[in-house]
Amino acid sequence: MTNYGSVSTSRETTRLLAESVSLAHNSEEIGLSIGENMRSQREHLHDSQNTLRNMRNLSKSAADSIKEIENKSRRRKFWLWCFIIILFCANLILIGKMWHNAFGSRNINKENLSNHHNQ
Repeated sequence: MTNYGSVSTSRETTRLLAESVSLAHNSEEIGLSIGENMRSQREHLHDSQNTLRNMRNLSKSAADSIKEIENKSRRRKFWLWCFIIILFCANLILIGKMWHNAFGSRNINKENLSNHHNQ
């Protein structure tokens, strides 16, 4: 009986050892799979980080372009107002000359006529 018990214990030990080796192999596969997933996620994080850097650079470039457009718009608006003021002043001068020619010459003609009649 001792021999039988020894064989039974040996079989049980072999079975447990085989089961342990199988579990270790499964654990190794799981660990390798987790490692591969982590590498993949790290690559995705690096790609996302690069994409964010590119987007930040693009947004800075867009902001600079918008500021440049705004500055050009302000300069154009300034020169447009200057031109409008010059045209307005020129118009006032022309109206003044026309007024002077229309009404100022009548007064001169009336004075000439009255001087001519008095002589």
